[in-house]
Amino acid sequence: MIGRTLSHYRIEERLGAGGMGEVFLARDLALGRPAALKIISQPLSSELTARLRREAEACSRLQHPAIATFYETGEADGVAFLAMEYVPGETLRDRLRRGRLSLPDALLVAGALLEALNHAHAAGILHRDIKPANLLLGEGDLVKIVDFGLASVGHSAHSRLTQSGILVGTPEYISPEQITGGEIDARCDLYSLGVVLYEAMSGQQPFSGANAVNVLFQHLEATVPPLSTVAAGIPAAVNDVVMGAMARMVGDRPASAQAMLEMVRAAR
Repeated sequence: MIGRTLSHYRIEERLGAGGMGEVFLARDLALGRPAALKIISQPLSSELTARLRREAEACSRLQHPAIATFYETGEADGVAFLAMEYVPGETLRDRLRRGRLSLPDALLVAGALLEALNHAHAAGILHRDIKPANLLLGEGDLVKIVDFGLASVGHSAHSRLTQSGILVGTPEYISPEQITGGEIDARCDLYSLGVVLYEAMSGQQPFSGANAVNVLFQHLEATVPPLSTVAAGIPAAVNDVVMGAMARMVGDRPASAQAMLEMVRAAR
């Protein structure tokens, strides 16, 4: 694939892989700029086509500094692709392999992500897969959410993407209501963000296990130790924000991304 040209994009480097295919660094030959090109490597089934269309529709509604900008979607030589802003840097997942974030850095990341989620939720978009691998850290204080491949367009959604029973989300970060089925709202993204922040500040995942079933069960039944007991130097106010976002009952979480943002600002 390296060196190949799709439409007006010349593929230069493989960046990684996602649920639907691979992501490459490409050069936009028409505009002379870099782009992140998500290429669908599997045959285009009706489900994949719907997911690609859903991601393009979701991304096209969003214009925010902390969300990767959508360029276009298309098909060339039988290959479907989605072009996005290229963000130099690393994912939060890569960063956490070197150790936990400092408290100021973690709160900075939290604030940027909550501003982005507030914007997305106001546009009727639920991300549904907030996790370190979908969060990019760029130069300076740059933070961006990527990969809206599991996003829903609308103010509420069902937790299952298809009738095949495939669960939407990543086991370690998925909200309880996504596991049990039924209606979900913006607070599922806040739960996932709470799990991400717990890991970022403590250096350990609150939910982990030998297999996905075990991890999912923990979201529904396990008691997670307070953040302040597993990470040194965490103020009570910060502990309350993170643990509140991770509340098992939806009604016990912050009411919105804006409400959680105000809590983070007060704690900071």
